[in-house]
Amino acid sequence: MSCHRFGPFLLLASRRQLFEGSRQVKLGARALDLLIVLVERAGEVVSKQELMALVWPQEVVEDNTLRVHMAALRKALGRTHGKAREGHGAREAREPREVQETQAAQEVREARDPQHAQPAGDAEVRYIANIAGRGYSLVVPVMPMAPPPLDDPNTAPAPLDEGFPLPVLNAAARPDAAVPPPPRPGAMPPTDLPGWRALCALTEQEGFIPAPLPPGFQQLPRPSSPLLGRDVTVEALDRQLARYGFVTLVGPGGIGKTSVALATARQLHPRYREGVWFVDLATLAAQASPTDVAFAVARALDLEPGIEGLFDRLRAGLAARSAGERRLLILDNCEHVVRAVTALVESLLVTLPGLHLLLTSREPLRAVGEQVYLLPSLPLPGGPVPSMAEALHYPAVQLFVQRAQAADQTFDPSDADAGWITHICHGLDGVPLAIEHAAAMVRTFGLKALAASLDDRFLLLCGAHRNAISRHQNLQALLRWGYDLLSEPERHMLRWLSVVRGPIPLSDILSFVAPISMDRATVLEVVHSLVHKSWLFPRAGDQPSYRMHAMARSFAHQMLMAEQQQSGPTRLVPSPIPLHHTALRGAAPSHIGLPSRLND
Repeated sequence: MSCHRFGPFLLLASRRQLFEGSRQVKLGARALDLLIVLVERAGEVVSKQELMALVWPQEVVEDNTLRVHMAALRKALGRTHGKAREGHGAREAREPREVQETQAAQEVREARDPQHAQPAGDAEVRYIANIAGRGYSLVVPVMPMAPPPLDDPNTAPAPLDEGFPLPVLNAAARPDAAVPPPPRPGAMPPTDLPGWRALCALTEQEGFIPAPLPPGFQQLPRPSSPLLGRDVTVEALDRQLARYGFVTLVGPGGIGKTSVALATARQLHPRYREGVWFVDLATLAAQASPTDVAFAVARALDLEPGIEGLFDRLRAGLAARSAGERRLLILDNCEHVVRAVTALVESLLVTLPGLHLLLTSREPLRAVGEQVYLLPSLPLPGGPVPSMAEALHYPAVQLFVQRAQAADQTFDPSDADAGWITHICHGLDGVPLAIEHAAAMVRTFGLKALAASLDDRFLLLCGAHRNAISRHQNLQALLRWGYDLLSEPERHMLRWLSVVRGPIPLSDILSFVAPISMDRATVLEVVHSLVHKSWLFPRAGDQPSYRMHAMARSFAHQMLMAEQQQSGPTRLVPSPIPLHHTALRGAAPSHIGLPSRLND
């Protein structure tokens, strides 16, 4: 969810707004980023290092910077409940660790039981606890909610009638506030709220230590930034895993499959308390066997190495210990070892009914019992947007602005820039990695020059993350990785279709490809395969048609030009060229005698 309520506050993360009742609470950009992270991880202790990595992903900042922005956030939340007291940051700097831990535990007890709350006037309500030496935690229940309508982004949503009177503590701190009615007899606190169980566990162990996480959960890769625009996807994966227990998340490179899988694992933590394991298969060779994949899983489970008895140890490590127990295994980057992964998971599922599987791949496994979830691009505006505020309703634009500001804190887009940013995001098809790479170049080229350069090869070569795995260093490497996994007929088809602007009907593909190069049955097979491997995307309609993402088309066209330079001009289509489809007119390579245009 992008909308959360805690106490009297309503956080609209997608709009980057915080309301208390009908009043908008003004927060700096960094303080708001900190709040979004803490709300999404309510009840957890988020380390200072993790907060700094999430809020300042491409900057080196000191603890002091974090303390300043955290103090501003706590002051803004506390100021809404009466007279602001001494800054939290100053108090933290003076008080010994034991005092801080005692106060943090007191805050949690107050959140659990209003009777522990101090009287009005003695203290302001504290929402964020500082756990000395460990980090920060939001210590009040958080309720995810459906976001209000987007009619006016500057208008506060109407107050909501909560089923359980959560803000009892807040009323005690606000003499002018009406005390909510007592809960009905037998009513229980809302223990199903995100983070509530973890929050309660914090006070049940000495030293404010959270309850232990499932095996392998501690090793989940840390998210590089808050996930945008994927709430519906995470909830859908939640439902599919609960119903089927075996889901493959499919999409092209850079679409965010790994990030979504990790976010899903974190949200489903309560369901899989006995075991959550994440295994990245990217380092395996394309010729890997089921045994190689089994070794990778065994390492994640910290099992004894050795080929003898490997599969028996693996089944024992993944097996449920009791009836109804569920464990979750996440296999990431399966596209180059599809056959090996298919063989392994089918053998595991036969003997382990309590094992659930979430896989990420550029193509489905086509395994028994597999449910495929196609990960879409980030939502984009459907047409021109009159203002930046309206453009920021869309996650693709949010991501662009967020990453551009991470690279240049002075970047402050105006309403006049909304059209350029929307154009760039559309030109990149809403693909998150492409948007991140483009946003990192705004400081160098500016919005207008960047928008005009979407056709250029240089965009494929520019990178955003120095320490990313090799194929994520830039878009060229990412696309090359997938291209090298294709068969030669599939590569030929991509190169030929790179001359096409926009969707192309199947009938035109059949007439565009010379029969001497590929017969009709092979064309149909190759098109089907390219759709499965997330290179071609079907368009809705009575007649089947397909298109490529802009960056994939640019890369494929680059491969076509390289082929022509090596082998000399070659006619790709029979003469005369059957340009029935308007997308083909003016789109063929120059050696065919027609101008080349790549983007829609």
